[in-house]
Amino acid sequence: PSFPQITDKPVYQLAQDVVFTSDVTLTNDAHWILKGRTAVGGDRTDSATLYAQFGTTLIGESGDDFLVVRRDSKIEAVGTATQPIVMTSIQDMTGAETGIGQWGGVVLLGNAPANSCGDQVGETTADELANCGVAAEGDAGQFGGNQPEDNSGTLKYVVVKQAGKTLGNGDELNGISLAGVGSGTEVDFIQVHQNLDDGVEFFGGTVSVSHLVLTAIGDDSLDWSFGWTGNAQNVYIQQSAAGGDNAIEADNNEDNPAWTPLTTPIISNVTIVGADTTNGFLLRNGAAGNIRNLVVTGGEGNTNSLRVSDAEAIANAVSCEVSPARQPLLEI
Repeated sequence: PSFPQITDKPVYQLAQDVVFTSDVTLTNDAHWILKGRTAVGGDRTDSATLYAQFGTTLIGESGDDFLVVRRDSKIEAVGTATQPIVMTSIQDMTGAETGIGQWGGVVLLGNAPANSCGDQVGETTADELANCGVAAEGDAGQFGGNQPEDNSGTLKYVVVKQAGKTLGNGDELNGISLAGVGSGTEVDFIQVHQNLDDGVEFFGGTVSVSHLVLTAIGDDSLDWSFGWTGNAQNVYIQQSAAGGDNAIEADNNEDNPAWTPLTTPIISNVTIVGADTTNGFLLRNGAAGNIRNLVVTGGEGNTNSLRVSDAEAIANAVSCEVSPARQPLLEI
């Protein structure tokens, strides 16, 4: 397509709903437009790796344009501090007005455990995890499995802007969705800005994230559920009064708060700068874990900075006066 406003590099459009079944590199000497669902690999078949060079720009034109990396495939998007990889909207590139939800976002699907696998009669069995296939939001594909150390590649020095799409009935594309993503995956030095739904959301898995900046998000800035057991450290959240909800929303499983694996991340070194009518940190539906070094500021109309909202999550919590010999499920 022709975009005369973009003059620094050529603009190339990928094929509609392309599925990469062999390794491909998006180079930094051009801008790359995603068209529809751009997929890396099939589900545990035709595996491939998508490489994005530092300084590369990926562009979406509508909420239907998004990038998904499926199980057994990888993305290697490694930018630098001065030349990050930027994934953004065509409006951002052409100088038009920017806003939330102008393109879809990024989805990584992995083989790590999630508590939405199996029939959930008693403990989740090894067979249930091995045969897991949970439908991800946005019709992106399947996630889940029995490989906690699964590797979906690298996101490092990556900026995602103006993304997100609401499909209805809680089915949404986030800025970055990490579904069943394993601990072999590296996610570091990431910013998500002006996203329609959540900034970063974990659906189970064991992946960790560090140096995370979430700004002007339209719903929850950081969200997790379904048995996520990774870590998040060095997190800065600046909320927007224009649609922002919770800075952090944490669940185990809304259908059954006791389902396993239990959501037990370690969250450390977090600064939340609240805005009017937004809220801070919400734990519910059996959420557990360990929260360290958390600072929350609130704006006008803020109803909570830290809230543990239901019996199951409260039962996991422990006060500072509890004996150190006890091992709490939720420690704040």
